[in-house]
Amino acid sequence: MTKLAAVSREKHGTQYWKKFTSMSFAEQTSLVPLAARELPRAAVSMPVAFAPEQGGYTLVALLSPVAGQNLFVTAGGKWLGAYVPAVFRAYPFRLVRAPNNSGSMVLCVDEDSGISAEAGEPFFDDDGELAKPVKDILEFLKQMEQNRAGTDRAVEALVETGILAEWDLKVNENPVRGIYRIDEGALNSLDDEAFLRLRKAQALPVAYAQLLSMGNIRLLQRLAEYHEKAETPQVDIESMFGDDDIFKFQ
Repeated sequence: MTKLAAVSREKHGTQYWKKFTSMSFAEQTSLVPLAARELPRAAVSMPVAFAPEQGGYTLVALLSPVAGQNLFVTAGGKWLGAYVPAVFRAYPFRLVRAPNNSGSMVLCVDEDSGISAEAGEPFFDDDGELAKPVKDILEFLKQMEQNRAGTDRAVEALVETGILAEWDLKVNENPVRGIYRIDEGALNSLDDEAFLRLRKAQALPVAYAQLLSMGNIRLLQRLAEYHEKAETPQVDIESMFGDDDIFKFQ
């Protein structure tokens, strides 16, 4: 369960939050949004696709062919991939658009993540300001949101050029529906004008990264087999993303 609440001095001034040590919170996430700056590592670590969202498309990592499942997370909450998507690394925090349609973003926390009045990391310092760890996460989320806005514009350019096609695939007999890929033939057939538009929109790196990532479907197949046989390797979550790179895109 996820119970998001806006971070405030009134609500969280005497509360503490805990850094996650398990990826169990992501075990039911089969698609996760990506920003373009993540692609150098994400595209060689997991399949990348485009998913319909609010009348457009968004760049996503495909983590399982089955909705409500994440093949990269073991039953014990260990992560099995070489790259952890940025949105997961900010947990239990998230930026959410304000409900007043002002376009502003509000820092929220998942209150089902272990908010406590006794132990953990404080939300605020003695001066009533956001504590440094929370400020670091907020800055990371802001950077991610800014890059995602540019990513959305790049994806929109790909859609307008007409080179997205439905991705018809199966992973161990499980059909994957409702996701899209780059039509490589259509991309290669673009005239110079259309190709230039994609270059100006910084959409070409996104297109090529998505094509490169399609080979990672074999990884999903192997992960599915691991889960079926209950022989998942034990991975040290601390070694997967140490303190130095938690809040970096790459």
